[in-house]
Amino acid sequence: MTHAALSPSTWGRLRHFVGSPLGAVLGGMLFAAWAAFANRDGGTFVSLRSCGGQLFASAALTFIDARLMDRVFRLGGGGSAGAAIAAVVSLVFTYALIVGVHLALHTPHILLTLLPGMPPTLGFSLMYALLLLREQGATRTVSMIKDNECIAEI
Repeated sequence: MTHAALSPSTWGRLRHFVGSPLGAVLGGMLFAAWAAFANRDGGTFVSLRSCGGQLFASAALTFIDARLMDRVFRLGGGGSAGAAIAAVVSLVFTYALIVGVHLALHTPHILLTLLPGMPPTLGFSLMYALLLLREQGATRTVSMIKDNECIAEI
């Protein structure tokens, strides 16, 4: 049995956890800890202010990005094109907002704060887009099997 044989509900549960408030807060806590560390030379207040801003922005963005990607994926017609458009829109939205938050907070080291988070942020956007695509494919496979005729395995 390949990974494609997972039920649609398994892909859906994974996708929903990643975009859930709990998943968003857990991810935000990791980014917030780094923001505090990266800005520690500004003193405790600056470090904690950057930490708080990053926690709020990361958690909110993860939660909002999941919904944004769901919508863009559907508006893009689903499939590979919808997944690609959803990932790009998510990344543009994320960095526009997060840079704005840190500019407003006068974070002294914005690039240092954001650089280590770029690979996981890119990874989240790509993974979530692939989960959308995979869940769509798994749903199609199950519907084909329900008709007692397996045309293709995704």
